Amino acid sequence: GSSRKTWCYPANSMRTASLELVRTPLVLIADVDLLPSKNLLEGLAEASEGLLAGGGAGSRRFLVIPTFELTPEDDDEGGFSPRQADTTSLLTEDVGVARKHLWELCLRGEAASFHEQSFPAGHRASDSKRWLRGMPEAYDVAWEEGYEPYGVAVRAELPSFDTRFDKYFLHDKHAFTAELAYSGWKFSVFHEGFLLDRPREEVPRSDYLRRFPDLKVGAASLMRRKFRELRCQQLISGIEASKDWQASLPCGCAKHLEGVDAVPPFICGQEGASEASREEDAGAEGPPCWVMPLKALEGIRRGRTGIARLPWEGCAAAVRGSTGVERLRESWVDLGPGEPLNLRLTLGTRLEALTMRYVVSLAGEKALQTAGRMPGISAQVDSLEVRSTFRWSAGGVGRFVLYSPGDDSDITVECFRRRPWHVPVDGAKASDPALREQTLEQHMQVAEGILLAWAWVDGRLVWEGQAVVDSPQSPDDISSRDGVDTVNIVVHPSTPCEDAGLRMSSLQFWTVERPLPVKRALLRSQSGLDD
Repeated sequence: GSSRKTWCYPANSMRTASLELVRTPLVLIADVDLLPSKNLLEGLAEASEGLLAGGGAGSRRFLVIPTFELTPEDDDEGGFSPRQADTTSLLTEDVGVARKHLWELCLRGEAASFHEQSFPAGHRASDSKRWLRGMPEAYDVAWEEGYEPYGVAVRAELPSFDTRFDKYFLHDKHAFTAELAYSGWKFSVFHEGFLLDRPREEVPRSDYLRRFPDLKVGAASLMRRKFRELRCQQLISGIEASKDWQASLPCGCAKHLEGVDAVPPFICGQEGASEASREEDAGAEGPPCWVMPLKALEGIRRGRTGIARLPWEGCAAAVRGSTGVERLRESWVDLGPGEPLNLRLTLGTRLEALTMRYVVSLAGEKALQTAGRMPGISAQVDSLEVRSTFRWSAGGVGRFVLYSPGDDSDITVECFRRRPWHVPVDGAKASDPALREQTLEQHMQVAEGILLAWAWVDGRLVWEGQAVVDSPQSPDDISSRDGVDTVNIVVHPSTPCEDAGLRMSSLQFWTVERPLPVKRALLRSQSGLDD
């Protein structure tokens, strides 16, 4: 019987090997069974001068050749036969005549842009309708997720194909063109020729995916990883990123995290978020109640004492502990070898709500090579501790986490909304300030035995949810023991990283409560606290 090996083919390994055999300055990247239009070679020869005169990261160009396919036709015996007459005439006609012929076939449903039905994202950005209307010169198009056109480029400037996709034979070309786009390549559609795919019977790929569903999940997971790697490379190289990068990140929605239905778009960072989550300045307003600069920890760092009292009005706040204080600098925390920074800011009282805000960036490109935790808040809920923290993964992918230390099975965390984001590097050569530093803000609030939490990055909601006690005490037993009482000043790199750090501003605090979300009332009822 058939096995997975029957289906898998080392496509990208073969493409990479083919590129290494090329001896000409330019190379055509296309499937071997595509047919060229009349005089395509001559037209490309004229256009090659512009490609070869480019050079440099900002002027590298991929000349897209529009690609079409003819749809099969029924034969007298109920099967399919190729539209041989149309294929022959299209390939022997001058481009202007063939363009009009293709337009007529498309209107009758007898031709279409390549894989328009099975994978429309693959060639949609080429805007074939624009090409069919006739263009006097090549036109630029914007890369979009899933785009995998065929075309011509300077061989020496092309990256290799990612051979990790060989075992899936999915997203293999997609990963290649994504790397071009993230590296600053421009895409232009050639106006004086096209490629044509002949109709033929194929085993539907959907049958293959139904037989081996794990391949689809694995390929989707690898593609998301590819996007994160490209983002890391983009930050390190200083290539200019889009103004609204948060809307162009690998999606963090439940569907795409699971990968089961993870087909393009993978980049849909706004999916599932309400309009409220996109509002600017959605966090705390007004002047902070308290401010704690890193210099307030100077006494601890110098080893004179294990406690630093803070002159805050309305509470007896103090920073306690000395673990990892040698990492402290005036405005940043070293990520090199040694114990992690782990101090506790006790408030001396329990508050119903607390918001903490600070500005961060990774100091040094090497900081992208490690992962780590940042300061968070701790609260007591029904006598159980719940903590929050911002974290970053290698490459700078950030996330907000609400958890109970010690894997307490009596606490269930419910996430209402979330959005992916990145921790910036202060050396990034980008005009957008969000790529150099970001303002992180988190809010904890205890109400009737349930802890509510929100998190923002530069005023944009990235997480909203709650922690519910599975076996709560009766309402009469809920007392003043519940509330927010501690801030965890933690910077913990997963792997020590020399010549790298986390740049961090003063910590600012507010004690204003937020309106309760609608979903909170529903889950509270399910938890058994309501009558």
